[in-house]
Amino acid sequence: MKKRLLCALLVGVLCIGEVFPAAAAVTEETAAKANDTQIAEVTLEDAAPEETGGESVIEQESAGQQPAEDTDEVGQEQNGEQQDKEPASEKPEETPAADTEKQQAAAVVTEDPQPAADDSVVSEQAVQTEVSDEEIEAQGAAAYASPVSFPLSFSLGVEAKVVFQLDAGKDYEFYVYQGNSQLSMNRVKTGSLAADERYVTETLTLPFADKSTYPTGAYEFVIKEHEASEESYRAKFDIARSINPSENRELVTKPTVVESSVVYTGSNITPQITIVDKVGGRNVTLVQGKDFKVTVAPENTKEIGKAKATLKGIGTYSGTCELEFYIRPKAPDLPTVSCVSDKSIKVAWNKIDAAKGYKVFRKKASDKSYVQIVQVNGADETAYTDSNGLVAGETYQYYVTAFAGDNVDSIGNTAGSSIVMTTAAPKLKTATSINTTSIQLGWEKASGAGGYNVYQKKANGTLKKIKSVAKSKNTYKVTKLKCGTTYNFLVRAYVLGKDGKTQLESVDSNVLKVQAKPATPTVKSATSLSSKKVEIKWKKVSDCSGYIVYKRVSGDSDASWKKVATVKGKSTLSAIDKKAKPGVKYTYTVLAYKTVGSKKIKGGMNTTGKKVKAVCEAPVVVITRIKPDNNEIVINNVKDADGYYIYRKTGNEAFKKIKTIPATKLEQTVWFDTPVDSSYLYTYYVQPYMVVDDNTVKGKKTGNIVEVRLKATTKK
Repeated sequence: MKKRLLCALLVGVLCIGEVFPAAAAVTEETAAKANDTQIAEVTLEDAAPEETGGESVIEQESAGQQPAEDTDEVGQEQNGEQQDKEPASEKPEETPAADTEKQQAAAVVTEDPQPAADDSVVSEQAVQTEVSDEEIEAQGAAAYASPVSFPLSFSLGVEAKVVFQLDAGKDYEFYVYQGNSQLSMNRVKTGSLAADERYVTETLTLPFADKSTYPTGAYEFVIKEHEASEESYRAKFDIARSINPSENRELVTKPTVVESSVVYTGSNITPQITIVDKVGGRNVTLVQGKDFKVTVAPENTKEIGKAKATLKGIGTYSGTCELEFYIRPKAPDLPTVSCVSDKSIKVAWNKIDAAKGYKVFRKKASDKSYVQIVQVNGADETAYTDSNGLVAGETYQYYVTAFAGDNVDSIGNTAGSSIVMTTAAPKLKTATSINTTSIQLGWEKASGAGGYNVYQKKANGTLKKIKSVAKSKNTYKVTKLKCGTTYNFLVRAYVLGKDGKTQLESVDSNVLKVQAKPATPTVKSATSLSSKKVEIKWKKVSDCSGYIVYKRVSGDSDASWKKVATVKGKSTLSAIDKKAKPGVKYTYTVLAYKTVGSKKIKGGMNTTGKKVKAVCEAPVVVITRIKPDNNEIVINNVKDADGYYIYRKTGNEAFKKIKTIPATKLEQTVWFDTPVDSSYLYTYYVQPYMVVDDNTVKGKKTGNIVEVRLKATTKK
């Protein structure tokens, strides 16, 4: 059995009172458009294919049946050109009572309507199917009805009137569902056809003024003939709520600009807006871009200053409103606060781009609100020292804002940074092991301090007070420590409270870690014994088990320390490096160690040490005048020498190198200085040299040697 529904659909929205004045105008405009719409007729199947075995529209189309072409008149008006649309294939669905799960799914899947170009609440016009006049004449006008979609959008507090063109003389039922719940049912008995009419026109009013009964959401509209088992038509629509507070008194939070979203970045800014609506007794936060859209003026919002946002409801929300806001400079981070004396606090913050200056706010713990204490002009000024009536022992809180002009301040973090007014914290500079049982602490004095407390910080983080030290001192020796145990120390400065007794301590100094261990030996000397041997000597360290000698190549920042020797016993105070390379300059140092159980606890070492180069030792030289004009120079060869430089001076003149001679393979190298003037006295010295990797390395030179004469001569 087939039922025919003649559906040239008109939708009008009428406002109740003065709340929605635009909706009534939409009713007349929509009705006017509907009267000009061509009426087309199709036959709708009564039963769903799965129940009757008949084919659905989709199945018919896939079997090769050519779908009709639709004309979207509204689309033509919006786009300014003719557009073809595919026909909406309609597959009859079960009644709500037949299958509640499918009814519920249908409500959930409802798509958001697309707003019409004229911003009316009707988001789409009915889809019209064109048929030829010949078909109508052949089969009769009543044989065709227009398959229509029903995407409507209503605002709360509005009566929606739906105008239908129906078959004459039939009894119809109209249902409204939300999910699988029936919200209303109306029944209409149509009359007879008037002259020159194809269909009977009926108007159904849907009462949507009751907000609690019809909250925002997706709905379905169903038409069926009375007592028919199958529905004739089904459509979906949404009920919208206004984002304008004057139109929707249910708003919990009116449209508000999120301040963190309008902070200057140098780029265009669209503010984030917070709107909270009460729907069905619960608070719902609207989603920007889904429930409402935001446009800004001026469009270029790159600069700091005043701007305006326009909000417009979309989807299931309607209405418009405007908000003014300021694009503000970024707020400085929470400031760093520190006591710089017993009467002043330094407040420091980070620099902010585009700021012209900063405002510093302060309050005491007992105050209810902050007070601005200074305006610092200049973006580069990022610190201020507050010395205005501060009292020892009082807690102060500070926060800072940046400003870029009148009424354009950043939003400061009013939680602020807290500090107790005491005095500056000392700086712990040294923690040095004196010996295996004591260490020495040293610190910089704090301005305004009345004294200092020395603390040991234990592994679990607790502090143990060791000693109070007078303000005139800045060192303290900690004793009775265990060798090899690591200790952590810090120092606090303090001032006395109003009672003259209570110590008000500063914040902690830095923490220094130190281990009680043997003292650092002093290196006395490093002496080259030959081209491959160096002797190292040092001073004795009490309470140690021995020493370790190290060396590294001098002048090489990448060179590492290498162990030369381990010397057992605290009384042996020298060692010889037998593996020195000729001509290489080394730095030698020594550390002491203490054996505790199976471990060697090493003390510190002086990295300055002593520098020396392994070179040839000085030769033994004899110089004899064997003739009036001839001096014989006899050199006892030294190991590894490749030759000798001979230097000479006459009388009191300066020395000059007069000869370079290679070493012989004999025990001695001999050279004759001739001719010489018998009237002069000559003085000589000799220096050996080596050639190492194509480099000449000078050895130790002899002392000055005066020639030995065979007979007396006159000195000049």
